[in-house]
Amino acid sequence: GSYITLDPNSIESGTAGDYNVKSAHFAYSGPASMTATHPDYPKSLSRQSLRINVPQAANAPDKGWARMPYTLYADGAPLQKGILDNTGQLLIEHQVVTRQYRLELANGVTYQIPIPTEYDNVEQGVLANSGLHNHRSQPDDSLSQPGSHTDHRDLYAAVLQGLNDDQEDKPQ
Repeated sequence: GSYITLDPNSIESGTAGDYNVKSAHFAYSGPASMTATHPDYPKSLSRQSLRINVPQAANAPDKGWARMPYTLYADGAPLQKGILDNTGQLLIEHQVVTRQYRLELANGVTYQIPIPTEYDNVEQGVLANSGLHNHRSQPDDSLSQPGSHTDHRDLYAAVLQGLNDDQEDKPQ
């Protein structure tokens, strides 16, 4: 059958039959795109609710920046200003065309929030979504280097899991 596919970088249409365009005028122009901050963007058609936990540290998920004023940017353009809720979470009405967010808190802390469409390594995606972001090592002969660029994240996740297991075993 006939089809139309849309993604952030291309539009493709195809058919096994005839393709007719009827128009009084037809013009081609250079590449263009529309971000979610554009006034004409159809926000209600492609919206997904995201709840972002904004902890003060990756190992303190229950210690969020409660009631902290913020500015949220979508693909570099200001999107919304507000105050984080009492749990330190932020609700974003995510538009599928948005590739990344930047969250700036009133205290100067800034978070880069990339929005990948899919992960090459699902296990690493789970760790990234829990706040353990990939930071590549800087070469230094005096330090032992990890075997792969994900080793630091894996080791840190194992340490955090061990700490959580120890806390669960202690009587209250």
